[in-house]
Amino acid sequence: MIVGIVSDTHDNLPKIRAAVSALKEKNVEVVLHAGDVNSAFAAREFASLGCRFVATFGNNDGDRLLLYKTITGFGGEVIYPRAHLRLGDKQLALFHGEDTSLVESAASSQLYDYVVVGHTHEVVQRRVGRALLLNPGECCGYLTGRATLMVLDTSANEVLLLEL
Repeated sequence: MIVGIVSDTHDNLPKIRAAVSALKEKNVEVVLHAGDVNSAFAAREFASLGCRFVATFGNNDGDRLLLYKTITGFGGEVIYPRAHLRLGDKQLALFHGEDTSLVESAASSQLYDYVVVGHTHEVVQRRVGRALLLNPGECCGYLTGRATLMVLDTSANEVLLLEL
């Protein structure tokens, strides 16, 4: 399965639009957003993906009820505080990642093939036991100057980092 992974979009509409375009080009089957979309107007940009969209809330997300209604309104899913997903034959945890002990605990639990987080705005691709811990960095590019996202091929167990 081809999975798009984004996080920390922080209302940067030009970068969100570029990310959506890049994910469409990669023919992703599902997109995971690891939090900090921020507002409903930014969330609406993901409606055009044409695939499954699963998000979790981040520490900077504003009106969570409106975000939830917006995302579910276009057929997306919001799972908070942590999502346990089965993608094909792979087990995945998705959460924002403010609690680093929770991140490490989930990654070392032997329950997951992939643990996807955001929050730090730093790109991470690190094996922790069975799990591949993934943080796509920041899609917005505000803190690091790099706007990044990931594409995960679960069949090949390969991760591609894309810079916008």
